[in-house]
Amino acid sequence: MDKIKKGVVINDELSEPLAGHVIDYLLSFPKETPFLDFKTTMDVGKDSDFPKIVKDVFAFSNNGGGYLIIGVKPNDHSNKDIRGSFIKNGLPEDYEADQATIQQKINAYTDNPIEIDYTQFERMVNGEQRKFAIMFIPASTSLLKPTRDGIYKINGVEKKAFLKDTPYVRRGTQSIPAEPPEVARIQKRIEDENYRLSLLSGEPDKIEERLFSNIFEVKSIPKRIHIGTAKFSNYFEDIQHLQEKYPGVRHFPLRYRHYEDKIVTFQDLSDSNDLHHELVLRDDISHESTGSWLDDGPKENIVTSLLNKEIGEQARRQGMRYFDKTKKIYYPTTADSRIESWPTRYKGVSNKTVAKKMWAEQLHRSVFVHLAAKVSIVKLGGKFFLKLNLTRVISDDGRNVSKGEREGTIITRSGYNTFNNQYLNDVLFWINKLGNAEDVKVMDDFVISIDPVQTTMNRGISWDIPTSEIKFFIENYVPEEDESEEDGEDNEL
Repeated sequence: MDKIKKGVVINDELSEPLAGHVIDYLLSFPKETPFLDFKTTMDVGKDSDFPKIVKDVFAFSNNGGGYLIIGVKPNDHSNKDIRGSFIKNGLPEDYEADQATIQQKINAYTDNPIEIDYTQFERMVNGEQRKFAIMFIPASTSLLKPTRDGIYKINGVEKKAFLKDTPYVRRGTQSIPAEPPEVARIQKRIEDENYRLSLLSGEPDKIEERLFSNIFEVKSIPKRIHIGTAKFSNYFEDIQHLQEKYPGVRHFPLRYRHYEDKIVTFQDLSDSNDLHHELVLRDDISHESTGSWLDDGPKENIVTSLLNKEIGEQARRQGMRYFDKTKKIYYPTTADSRIESWPTRYKGVSNKTVAKKMWAEQLHRSVFVHLAAKVSIVKLGGKFFLKLNLTRVISDDGRNVSKGEREGTIITRSGYNTFNNQYLNDVLFWINKLGNAEDVKVMDDFVISIDPVQTTMNRGISWDIPTSEIKFFIENYVPEEDESEEDGEDNEL
């Protein structure tokens, strides 16, 4: 059985991995193979033996792909009337496991996400309708090694299903650590597989290709850190004081950190019109060079934290909401949906649905799904950058974030199919909105580039621009002197 990307070839016919006839074909196997494993059940709960499943996933993916069928158990031959090595007993009626949860738990052990396919199905076995589940594991495009040990417990005793940094492979019907010759075979398979995957969209050529990232260079940071002796001992006392002094005010845009008995901020503590001025003793205010704080670990962390707080306030100034605990920005809505316009890469204006009310089957109620981005300042190679990670948040009222395990599955599912070009467009959307289509000027001396960090490589695919982009270019091309703005529709939630 040959694997081609997310399809499988059976009798020279390319099929979807979990098509009905593929499932029937696999279920007809009397025993396990290098690309097929049977499991009696699968428990995704905490402290379960799910890491044993993860080991099989790593081994199959390194080996070139494969399947797990859940609901088939080894035959102990206690019933002499039942023949064969395995029995298709099926699963209990109350068995439930969803793809988002499985995906999340598998990818917790790797830096290279494995996009499995999973479904539950029923089949007639010995005159009875029985429930099964099946998981398809695609071939990896790099040598997979777990990033941590696969630890689980049985009767309180700790076990290890697999070891960190160890590649696993299928040898016969077992998932085991790969020996050097097997590693070499995996790497050769990856080279061949990657080349074949490239053929699906174009031939690989020795051409220079630009790669865009989701990080943006910080052009400048505030030169001074203002320091004052704190009047109060913590944030809650600070807020209580401000609420008493300014009754009726709902939001106080504070961007500071408590450090020892001091308050530290980029805001001018000597300015009597600044809220931060209310939180310090007025006869003990000073400032220091920001640079002097970048050579000390704890102090550098405070600088990074203050930069993140300023980014959050910048988002609020642009009409967004900022969820401080997770550093996520998103647009609230008072209607059933909200649309934001932004200038695209094609010199036109596009509309993006950033919040929308939808029915959530998992919660049995309607919720709002908001496009969101996690914004964080990171330091790489001695320089600061803004990193944008795309995500979603859920709210019940269009404004305030809802949290919980079931809400998390909605976020995972709704973001599951965001890939390369669309990902770049969404990253550019957020940086444009943060800076009003210009460099993001958070403060006079805190500026972030609107252009993503990019690099080039000397091998790529010629004419691998998505068809939609080529069509847009052809249909909207006009001579330079007659260029005009075009309106377009961007992706929906």
